[in-house]
Amino acid sequence: MKDSRITMANAFFMATRGGAQALHLKSGVIQEGFAADVQIVNMHPTLMPLTDADVFQRLMYQTEQQDIQEVLVAGQPVYEAK
Repeated sequence: MKDSRITMANAFFMATRGGAQALHLKSGVIQEGFAADVQIVNMHPTLMPLTDADVFQRLMYQTEQQDIQEVLVAGQPVYEAK
């Protein structure tokens, strides 16, 4: 449909917090009492301060497999870089 595109931030929200809220699940946020799957990512250094939007875009578009340091599923570690 014409003009039906959404931003990466909107897509991420719908896949995490928004989706969980729509399904009445206690997940989608990093908060005590909520289920969480998390990746710990090594960010590349920058010369300038980054806004939250800049950090989000870098995580979405520039993270590579070797940047992932640890993965937790339901709060339990399932991967750790060597």
